[in-house]
Amino acid sequence: MSSKEKANLARIRDNQRRSRARRKEYLQELEARLRQCELQGIEASSEIQMAARRVADENKKLRGLLVQHGVGEDTIETYLQTSPTTDTMMGGQYGSSKKHLQPHTAPQRSSIYIPTTSTSNVNNCNYATDMITTMAGGDPSAVRQDLGCLPGMDCEVDNHLVFNVMDRYTGSVGL
Repeated sequence: MSSKEKANLARIRDNQRRSRARRKEYLQELEARLRQCELQGIEASSEIQMAARRVADENKKLRGLLVQHGVGEDTIETYLQTSPTTDTMMGGQYGSSKKHLQPHTAPQRSSIYIPTTSTSNVNNCNYATDMITTMAGGDPSAVRQDLGCLPGMDCEVDNHLVFNVMDRYTGSVGL
């Protein structure tokens, strides 16, 4: 065997060794990525479960608040069964607050707001702001802005928007 052939065989063996090392390193990288994805899946599942618990707890508190303000359980159930979903009314996760605002002619100053319009799907922006800041905290002027209400503006805000803003302040994610 000539020295040229020996050098060629040595080069081939060296290339094969490097190829096996690269393949082994690549497989280890893929296995690590697989473990990471599995862990993220487990974390996401537990986060979803925690979010579901938070939503259930929040719904319980909101129902209690509604009952406290004179809305009966039967009215709540009827509303939930007959009302369109938030996404269809809002056109997305939070929708545009402008299309849900309606001018309010007579300012309502009571701590318990009773809608004066024929639709029961709206609340006075002052009442909505008080409700959100009481339950979730936050700066009242920032909450009013998130509701789409200008300073000094007395308007009515769609309840779906109120709940979406409340979700943002309580950290609940729309699921």
